[in-house]
Amino acid sequence: MKYQKNAGLESTIKYLNSLNYYQLSRWLALFEGVNLIAEAADDKKLHFKTINIKPAALLKYVDGTCDKICERLTDKQD
Repeated sequence: MKYQKNAGLESTIKYLNSLNYYQLSRWLALFEGVNLIAEAADDKKLHFKTINIKPAALLKYVDGTCDKICERLTDKQD
């Protein structure tokens, strides 16, 4: 099998293109939530790995943010 330099990137792009707006919104909300945690850790000069991430709180953030992101994505398409 020949090595493909961008094989991971190509499969990621293919996967992202297969998502509907709601699924993409949930991934983006999760990404945003983790970035907010990382920023807070950075502000407190803590290493990200030392932060105790609470899955229930992160899920609540994703649930609360997902619809807003989905709305913004669909507005851009109209």
